Amino acid sequence: MPLIYYRKQAFTFEPFLQLKEKDAFVTQVKTIIKGWLDGKEKFSLFTSGSTGKPKEISFSRNQLEISAKQTFDTFNLESGDSLLCCLSPEHTAGFMMIIRALMYDCDLYLATPSANPFIDIDIDSKIDFAAFVPYQMQLVLEASNINPDILNRMKAIILGGGPVSDQLKSKVNKLDCSVYHTYGMTETLTHVAIKNLKSDDNKFHALKGVEFSQNDKNCLIVKSPIQPNEEIVTNDVVKLIDSTSFEWISRFDFVINTGGFKIQINQLENKMQEVIADFFPRANYFISAVPDKDLGDKMILIIETNEAVCQAEKLIIALKGRFKSYEIPKKVIFIQKFVFSSIGKIDRNNTLLKI
Repeated sequence: MPLIYYRKQAFTFEPFLQLKEKDAFVTQVKTIIKGWLDGKEKFSLFTSGSTGKPKEISFSRNQLEISAKQTFDTFNLESGDSLLCCLSPEHTAGFMMIIRALMYDCDLYLATPSANPFIDIDIDSKIDFAAFVPYQMQLVLEASNINPDILNRMKAIILGGGPVSDQLKSKVNKLDCSVYHTYGMTETLTHVAIKNLKSDDNKFHALKGVEFSQNDKNCLIVKSPIQPNEEIVTNDVVKLIDSTSFEWISRFDFVINTGGFKIQINQLENKMQEVIADFFPRANYFISAVPDKDLGDKMILIIETNEAVCQAEKLIIALKGRFKSYEIPKKVIFIQKFVFSSIGKIDRNNTLLKI
Protein backbone atom coordinates (compact mmCIF):
# COMPACT_ATOMS: atom_id res chain seq x y z
CA MET A 1 0.00 0.00 0.00
CA PRO A 2 1.44 3.42 -0.84
CA LEU A 3 1.94 6.24 1.57
CA ILE A 4 -1.31 8.15 1.96
CA TYR A 5 -1.75 11.77 2.89
CA TYR A 6 -4.86 12.46 4.94
CA ARG A 7 -6.16 15.98 4.46
CA LYS A 8 -8.72 15.32 7.19
CA GLN A 9 -6.27 14.32 9.91
CA ALA A 10 -4.40 17.51 10.70
CA PHE A 11 -2.31 17.38 7.53
CA THR A 12 -0.28 14.37 8.63
CA PHE A 13 1.38 11.67 6.57
CA GLU A 14 0.83 8.01 7.38
CA PRO A 15 3.84 6.09 6.10
CA PHE A 16 3.29 2.65 4.63
CA LEU A 17 5.74 0.18 3.11
CA GLN A 18 6.33 1.57 -0.33
CA LEU A 19 7.19 5.23 0.13
CA LYS A 20 9.70 6.53 2.64
CA GLU A 21 9.84 9.94 4.27
CA LYS A 22 13.00 10.83 2.30
CA ASP A 23 11.63 9.64 -1.04
CA ALA A 24 12.09 12.43 -3.64
CA PHE A 25 8.47 12.07 -4.73
CA VAL A 26 7.23 12.49 -1.14
CA THR A 27 9.53 15.47 -0.63
CA GLN A 28 8.07 17.17 -3.73
CA VAL A 29 4.52 16.52 -2.52
CA LYS A 30 5.30 17.88 0.95
CA THR A 31 6.82 21.04 -0.53
CA ILE A 32 3.65 21.70 -2.55
CA ILE A 33 1.42 21.04 0.46
CA LYS A 34 3.47 23.29 2.72
CA GLY A 35 3.43 26.08 0.17
CA TRP A 36 -0.34 25.85 -0.18
CA LEU A 37 -0.98 25.76 3.56
CA ASP A 38 1.39 28.70 4.10
CA GLY A 39 -0.71 30.77 1.71
CA LYS A 40 1.82 30.85 -1.12
CA GLU A 41 0.49 32.96 -4.02
CA LYS A 42 2.71 31.79 -6.92
CA PHE A 43 3.55 28.25 -8.02
CA SER A 44 5.83 27.12 -10.85
CA LEU A 45 5.42 24.14 -13.17
CA PHE A 46 7.51 22.74 -16.01
CA THR A 47 6.37 21.70 -19.47
CA SER A 48 6.85 18.00 -20.26
CA GLY A 49 9.91 18.43 -22.46
CA SER A 50 8.80 15.64 -24.80
CA THR A 51 9.24 17.82 -27.89
CA GLY A 52 11.80 20.31 -26.65
CA LYS A 53 13.55 21.71 -23.60
CA PRO A 54 11.20 21.93 -20.56
CA LYS A 55 10.24 25.50 -19.68
CA GLU A 56 9.02 26.94 -16.41
CA ILE A 57 5.59 28.57 -16.17
CA SER A 58 4.15 30.33 -13.10
CA PHE A 59 0.52 30.33 -11.96
CA SER A 60 -1.31 32.24 -9.26
CA ARG A 61 -3.20 30.63 -6.41
CA ASN A 62 -6.45 31.91 -7.92
CA GLN A 63 -5.69 30.16 -11.23
CA LEU A 64 -5.13 26.87 -9.40
CA GLU A 65 -8.45 27.28 -7.60
CA ILE A 66 -10.30 27.91 -10.88
CA SER A 67 -8.73 24.83 -12.48
CA ALA A 68 -9.52 22.57 -9.52
CA LYS A 69 -13.15 23.74 -9.49
CA GLN A 70 -13.45 23.05 -13.23
CA THR A 71 -12.32 19.47 -12.69
CA PHE A 72 -14.64 18.83 -9.74
CA ASP A 73 -17.62 20.30 -11.58
CA THR A 74 -16.87 18.39 -14.79
CA PHE A 75 -16.51 14.95 -13.20
CA ASN A 76 -19.09 15.39 -10.40
CA LEU A 77 -16.51 15.02 -7.65
CA GLU A 78 -17.21 16.04 -4.07
CA SER A 79 -15.39 17.10 -0.92
CA GLY A 80 -14.11 14.06 0.90
CA ASP A 81 -13.54 11.95 -2.21
CA SER A 82 -10.27 10.01 -2.49
CA LEU A 83 -7.83 10.98 -5.23
CA LEU A 84 -4.81 9.12 -6.62
CA CYS A 85 -1.60 10.94 -7.54
CA CYS A 86 0.74 8.68 -9.52
CA LEU A 87 2.26 11.27 -11.87
CA SER A 88 5.16 13.62 -11.24
CA PRO A 89 4.18 16.68 -9.16
CA GLU A 90 6.73 18.69 -11.16
CA HIS A 91 4.21 18.71 -14.00
CA THR A 92 0.62 19.82 -14.18
CA ALA A 93 -1.19 16.43 -14.01
CA GLY A 94 0.42 15.34 -10.74
CA PHE A 95 0.61 18.84 -9.29
CA MET A 96 -3.07 19.61 -9.81
CA MET A 97 -4.17 16.32 -8.22
CA ILE A 98 -2.48 17.48 -5.01
CA ILE A 99 -4.08 20.94 -5.22
CA ARG A 100 -7.54 19.42 -5.76
CA ALA A 101 -7.14 17.26 -2.67
CA LEU A 102 -6.12 20.28 -0.59
CA MET A 103 -8.95 22.47 -1.84
CA TYR A 104 -11.71 19.90 -1.42
CA ASP A 105 -10.65 18.16 1.79
CA CYS A 106 -9.85 14.88 0.03
CA ASP A 107 -7.77 11.87 0.97
CA LEU A 108 -4.81 11.60 -1.35
CA TYR A 109 -3.23 8.29 -2.31
CA LEU A 110 0.38 8.67 -3.40
CA ALA A 111 2.10 6.15 -5.64
CA THR A 112 5.59 6.85 -6.93
CA PRO A 113 5.27 7.45 -10.70
CA SER A 114 5.86 4.15 -12.50
CA ALA A 115 4.53 2.16 -15.45
CA ASN A 116 2.00 0.34 -13.25
CA PRO A 117 1.10 2.42 -10.17
CA PHE A 118 -1.33 -0.22 -8.86
CA ILE A 119 1.28 -2.85 -8.09
CA ASP A 120 1.49 -1.81 -4.43
CA ILE A 121 -2.03 -0.47 -3.89
CA ASP A 122 -4.39 -2.53 -1.76
CA ILE A 123 -7.28 -3.84 -3.86
CA ASP A 124 -9.76 -2.73 -1.18
CA SER A 125 -8.62 0.89 -1.39
CA LYS A 126 -11.39 3.36 -2.18
CA ILE A 127 -10.25 5.70 -4.94
CA ASP A 128 -12.76 8.00 -6.60
CA PHE A 129 -10.65 9.81 -9.18
CA ALA A 130 -7.35 9.10 -10.93
CA ALA A 131 -5.29 10.40 -13.84
CA PHE A 132 -2.95 8.25 -15.95
CA VAL A 133 -0.99 8.52 -19.14
CA PRO A 134 -2.25 6.02 -21.76
CA TYR A 135 0.82 3.80 -21.35
CA GLN A 136 0.08 3.36 -17.64
CA MET A 137 -3.56 2.53 -18.31
CA GLN A 138 -2.55 -0.04 -20.93
CA LEU A 139 -0.26 -1.85 -18.49
CA VAL A 140 -2.76 -1.68 -15.63
CA LEU A 141 -5.49 -3.28 -17.76
CA GLU A 142 -3.13 -5.99 -19.02
CA ALA A 143 -1.67 -6.88 -15.61
CA SER A 144 -2.90 -10.30 -14.48
CA ASN A 145 -2.61 -9.44 -10.79
CA ILE A 146 -4.67 -6.22 -10.91
CA ASN A 147 -8.32 -6.67 -10.00
CA PRO A 148 -10.48 -4.33 -12.14
CA ASP A 149 -12.79 -3.73 -9.16
CA ILE A 150 -10.50 -0.98 -7.89
CA LEU A 151 -11.04 0.81 -11.23
CA ASN A 152 -14.74 0.03 -11.52
CA ARG A 153 -15.44 1.71 -8.16
CA MET A 154 -14.05 5.04 -9.37
CA LYS A 155 -16.28 7.94 -10.32
CA ALA A 156 -14.00 8.83 -13.23
CA ILE A 157 -10.62 8.07 -14.76
CA ILE A 158 -8.87 10.55 -17.04
CA LEU A 159 -6.12 9.76 -19.56
CA GLY A 160 -3.85 12.46 -20.91
CA GLY A 161 -0.40 13.19 -22.24
CA GLY A 162 -0.73 11.31 -25.52
CA PRO A 163 -3.02 9.59 -28.02
CA VAL A 164 -5.31 6.75 -26.94
CA SER A 165 -5.07 3.80 -29.31
CA ASP A 166 -8.08 1.86 -30.56
CA GLN A 167 -6.72 -1.15 -28.69
CA LEU A 168 -6.70 0.74 -25.40
CA LYS A 169 -10.14 2.21 -26.05
CA SER A 170 -11.49 -1.30 -26.56
CA LYS A 171 -10.09 -2.42 -23.21
CA VAL A 172 -11.40 0.70 -21.46
CA ASN A 173 -14.91 -0.01 -22.73
CA LYS A 174 -15.00 -3.16 -20.61
CA LEU A 175 -14.74 -1.13 -17.40
CA ASP A 176 -17.83 -0.08 -15.45
CA CYS A 177 -16.51 3.38 -14.56
CA SER A 178 -16.40 6.53 -16.71
CA VAL A 179 -13.16 7.04 -18.63
CA TYR A 180 -12.21 10.21 -20.49
CA HIS A 181 -9.40 11.24 -22.80
CA THR A 182 -8.33 14.78 -21.89
CA TYR A 183 -6.81 17.57 -23.91
CA GLY A 184 -4.60 20.12 -22.20
CA MET A 185 -1.07 21.25 -21.50
CA THR A 186 0.96 23.03 -18.87
CA GLU A 187 0.03 26.42 -20.35
CA THR A 188 -3.68 25.67 -19.80
CA LEU A 189 -3.02 24.28 -16.30
CA THR A 190 -4.20 20.72 -17.12
CA HIS A 191 -7.24 19.73 -19.19
CA VAL A 192 -9.50 22.18 -21.03
CA ALA A 193 -11.42 19.59 -23.05
CA ILE A 194 -12.50 15.96 -22.67
CA LYS A 195 -13.60 13.07 -24.87
CA ASN A 196 -15.77 10.26 -23.49
CA LEU A 197 -13.91 7.07 -24.41
CA LYS A 198 -17.01 4.95 -23.84
CA SER A 199 -18.95 6.67 -26.60
CA ASP A 200 -18.59 6.80 -30.38
CA ASP A 201 -18.10 10.57 -30.28
CA ASN A 202 -14.57 11.34 -31.52
CA LYS A 203 -14.72 15.02 -30.57
CA PHE A 204 -13.11 16.79 -27.63
CA HIS A 205 -15.62 18.98 -25.80
CA ALA A 206 -14.64 22.13 -23.91
CA LEU A 207 -14.93 22.45 -20.15
CA LYS A 208 -17.27 25.16 -18.96
CA GLY A 209 -16.02 28.63 -19.85
CA VAL A 210 -13.42 27.39 -22.38
CA GLU A 211 -13.60 28.54 -26.02
CA PHE A 212 -11.74 27.38 -29.12
CA SER A 213 -10.74 28.98 -32.40
CA GLN A 214 -8.15 28.31 -35.10
CA ASN A 215 -5.32 30.13 -36.86
CA ASP A 216 -4.39 30.04 -40.56
CA LYS A 217 -2.28 26.91 -39.96
CA ASN A 218 -5.35 25.10 -38.60
CA CYS A 219 -3.75 25.04 -35.16
CA LEU A 220 -6.02 25.23 -32.12
CA ILE A 221 -6.29 28.45 -30.11
CA VAL A 222 -7.55 28.16 -26.53
CA LYS A 223 -9.23 30.82 -24.41
CA SER A 224 -9.80 29.69 -20.83
CA PRO A 225 -11.01 31.11 -17.49
CA ILE A 226 -7.52 30.28 -16.22
CA GLN A 227 -6.15 33.09 -18.41
CA PRO A 228 -9.21 35.12 -19.47
CA ASN A 229 -7.20 37.87 -21.14
CA GLU A 230 -4.92 35.59 -23.16
CA GLU A 231 -5.23 33.30 -26.14
CA ILE A 232 -3.00 30.23 -26.06
CA VAL A 233 -1.88 29.27 -29.56
CA THR A 234 -1.05 25.56 -29.70
CA ASN A 235 0.86 23.40 -32.18
CA ASP A 236 -2.07 21.01 -32.47
CA VAL A 237 -3.69 20.75 -35.89
CA VAL A 238 -7.42 20.17 -35.41
CA LYS A 239 -10.70 20.02 -37.26
CA LEU A 240 -12.67 22.74 -35.50
CA ILE A 241 -16.34 21.79 -35.18
CA ASP A 242 -17.46 24.91 -33.30
CA SER A 243 -16.25 27.15 -30.48
CA THR A 244 -16.54 24.35 -27.91
CA SER A 245 -15.54 21.18 -29.79
CA PHE A 246 -12.88 19.86 -32.15
CA GLU A 247 -11.32 16.70 -33.54
CA TRP A 248 -7.58 16.38 -32.97
CA ILE A 249 -5.55 15.57 -36.08
CA SER A 250 -1.83 15.90 -35.37
CA ARG A 251 0.99 18.09 -34.15
CA PHE A 252 1.95 20.86 -36.57
CA ASP A 253 5.63 20.24 -35.81
CA PHE A 254 5.28 16.48 -36.42
CA VAL A 255 5.36 16.66 -40.22
CA ILE A 256 7.67 14.79 -42.60
CA ASN A 257 8.25 16.02 -46.14
CA THR A 258 9.40 12.95 -48.03
CA GLY A 259 9.77 13.12 -51.79
CA GLY A 260 7.38 16.07 -51.91
CA PHE A 261 4.67 14.34 -49.86
CA LYS A 262 3.79 15.90 -46.50
CA ILE A 263 2.96 13.28 -43.87
CA GLN A 264 1.38 13.96 -40.49
CA ILE A 265 3.37 11.66 -38.20
CA ASN A 266 0.71 11.18 -35.53
CA GLN A 267 -1.95 10.28 -38.07
CA LEU A 268 0.27 7.71 -39.76
CA GLU A 269 1.32 6.23 -36.40
CA ASN A 270 -2.32 5.70 -35.49
CA LYS A 271 -3.12 4.14 -38.87
CA MET A 272 -0.20 1.71 -38.54
CA GLN A 273 -1.12 0.62 -35.03
CA GLU A 274 -3.11 -2.48 -35.97
CA VAL A 275 -0.49 -3.81 -38.42
CA ILE A 276 2.44 -3.23 -36.04
CA ALA A 277 0.54 -4.92 -33.18
CA ASP A 278 0.23 -8.08 -35.28
CA PHE A 279 4.02 -8.46 -35.26
CA PHE A 280 5.00 -6.65 -32.06
CA PRO A 281 2.07 -6.80 -29.60
CA ARG A 282 2.08 -4.04 -26.95
CA ALA A 283 5.39 -2.63 -28.23
CA ASN A 284 5.92 1.13 -28.15
CA TYR A 285 6.85 2.69 -31.47
CA PHE A 286 7.08 6.00 -33.26
CA ILE A 287 7.88 7.41 -36.70
CA SER A 288 10.70 9.83 -37.35
CA ALA A 289 12.94 10.87 -40.24
CA VAL A 290 16.57 11.37 -41.15
CA PRO A 291 17.89 13.76 -43.83
CA ASP A 292 18.15 12.30 -47.31
CA LYS A 293 19.67 13.95 -50.37
CA ASP A 294 16.99 12.58 -52.69
CA LEU A 295 13.84 12.48 -50.54
CA GLY A 296 14.49 15.41 -48.21
CA ASP A 297 13.23 13.38 -45.23
CA LYS A 298 13.70 9.60 -45.16
CA MET A 299 11.05 8.02 -42.97
CA ILE A 300 12.12 5.54 -40.27
CA LEU A 301 10.07 3.46 -37.85
CA ILE A 302 11.51 2.92 -34.35
CA ILE A 303 10.14 0.03 -32.27
CA GLU A 304 10.85 -0.77 -28.63
CA THR A 305 11.33 -4.54 -28.44
CA ASN A 306 13.71 -7.36 -27.50
CA GLU A 307 12.21 -9.66 -30.12
CA ALA A 308 13.98 -10.97 -33.20
CA VAL A 309 14.50 -8.31 -35.84
CA CYS A 310 13.73 -10.86 -38.57
CA GLN A 311 10.11 -9.70 -38.21
CA ALA A 312 11.03 -6.35 -39.77
CA GLU A 313 10.89 -7.63 -43.35
CA LYS A 314 7.50 -9.26 -42.75
CA LEU A 315 6.22 -6.05 -41.19
CA ILE A 316 7.28 -3.97 -44.19
CA ILE A 317 5.55 -6.43 -46.53
CA ALA A 318 2.35 -6.16 -44.47
CA LEU A 319 2.52 -2.35 -44.50
CA LYS A 320 2.98 -2.34 -48.28
CA GLY A 321 -0.33 -4.14 -48.56
CA ARG A 322 -2.15 -1.42 -46.64
CA PHE A 323 -0.38 1.90 -47.31
CA LYS A 324 0.81 4.07 -50.16
CA SER A 325 4.45 3.76 -51.19
CA TYR A 326 5.48 7.13 -49.69
CA GLU A 327 3.90 6.11 -46.35
CA ILE A 328 6.13 3.04 -45.98
CA PRO A 329 9.16 3.48 -43.67
CA LYS A 330 12.44 3.11 -45.51
CA LYS A 331 14.00 1.48 -42.47
CA VAL A 332 12.84 -0.20 -39.24
CA ILE A 333 15.07 0.34 -36.22
CA PHE A 334 14.79 -1.68 -33.02
CA ILE A 335 15.80 -0.44 -29.59
CA GLN A 336 15.48 -2.29 -26.30
CA LYS A 337 14.37 0.66 -24.19
CA PHE A 338 12.85 4.01 -25.13
CA VAL A 339 13.51 7.16 -23.11
CA PHE A 340 10.40 8.51 -21.40
CA SER A 341 9.70 11.92 -19.91
CA SER A 342 8.77 12.23 -16.24
CA ILE A 343 5.06 12.22 -17.17
CA GLY A 344 5.28 9.03 -19.18
CA LYS A 345 5.50 10.42 -22.71
CA ILE A 346 7.98 8.95 -25.16
CA ASP A 347 10.94 11.32 -25.35
CA ARG A 348 11.47 11.08 -29.10
CA ASN A 349 14.55 13.29 -29.28
CA ASN A 350 16.55 11.51 -26.57
CA THR A 351 15.42 8.09 -27.79
CA LEU A 352 16.80 8.94 -31.24
CA LEU A 353 20.06 10.04 -29.63
CA LYS A 354 20.47 6.49 -28.27
CA ILE A 355 20.40 5.03 -31.79
